[in-house]
Amino acid sequence: MRSNLVWVSAVIVACLVILWAGPLGRAEAWGAHPYWAGKVAVYGAGPGLVLWLALRRSRRRRLILPLAIVVSVLAAHYGKQIFAASLAENTVAGKFWFYGWIAFCASLTATWAAINEAIIRRA
Repeated sequence: MRSNLVWVSAVIVACLVILWAGPLGRAEAWGAHPYWAGKVAVYGAGPGLVLWLALRRSRRRRLILPLAIVVSVLAAHYGKQIFAASLAENTVAGKFWFYGWIAFCASLTATWAAINEAIIRRA
């Protein structure tokens, strides 16, 4: 019964990340481009669930998931800064900005799903 609850809660977490970034506008408020701010969570939620599945049995999950969040935030932040400083001519920096946000949503989904799984297993 608990394993079904873990799976359902992981899918709910992915939906919450999509809701957080899209209609609630948190991604745009935190620095994503208004044109694709709602799309990054949709693109990142699925890979986030795959990341969570891949790291379910790993002992290093507590190190990998926060590190993934930090690296993705840095990629998005510096990609945005360089892209804006180049007056939108540096396309590599723009891709770092975009894919950094997708990676952030993926790692956020995986982290929330792992935390939720730990809560369910202890209950």
